[in-house]
Amino acid sequence: GRNDPNLPAPVRTVAFTLPVPAEGQASVGTAVFEDGDAAIVRVTRVEPGEATKTEGGGADPERSMLSQLMGRQAYEAVLEDMERRAKIERKSLADTGEG
Repeated sequence: GRNDPNLPAPVRTVAFTLPVPAEGQASVGTAVFEDGDAAIVRVTRVEPGEATKTEGGGADPERSMLSQLMGRQAYEAVLEDMERRAKIERKSLADTGEG
């Protein structure tokens, strides 16, 4: 589940931001840990839960904020992983003849 302490937080974050997989398919993502290790996250099934409402009738603001934060962290982890794997060559404008 979303708060299962047996799963590392980066794995939970990625698992709950992946798209719902089609029947018989899987959604796959990469979770990156603070120490630089990574894990492949594969979601094959999603069980719908119940959304709770606050007294005002809207979604729980803390839950909404946490969801946004988790999404941002997952996005940043994917970008960091891509940058780590990419071969990036940076040149100054002087080196390109445009400066």
